[in-house]
This record gives sequence, structure tokens and C-alpha cells, in this order.
Amino acid sequence: MPVINEFSSSAGFLGLAYLTLFVLIVLVLIGSWRRERIWQNEQAKMREALERNTNVVSELCIYIKALNGSNKK
Repeated sequence: MPVINEFSSSAGFLGLAYLTLFVLIVLVLIGSWRRERIWQNEQAKMREALERNTNVVSELCIYIKALNGSNKK
């Protein structure tokens, strides 16, 4: 009888260890997914900022060309 109790105790411990390992793996996967989503959001923000800056530079170039054209007259 003590052998059965020891076996069930170790089986319970092993089950708890597997459950803990499973929970840790799930938490790591969730963290990785969240990190990827944050990175994608940051990339999208940077793309939008770059596009805005490109538009501003284009408008400045047009404005400078217009000023140069008016100064030559």
C-alpha cells in the first residue's frame, strides 16, 4: 500500500510539473505574439511618419523651385 501512495504522489508531482511546463510555454508564446504585434505597430507608425516627411519635403522642394523661379524674373 505505501508503494501505491508513493507512486500516486510522484505521478501527481509529475502532472504538476507538466502543467507548469505547459503554462510556461503558453506564456512565452503569448509574450512573443504580443512583442510581434508591438513591433508591427511601431513599423506602421514609422512608415506613416516617413510618408508624411516625404510629402513635406516634396512640398518644400516645389516651394523652393517656385521661389527660385520668381527670383530669376
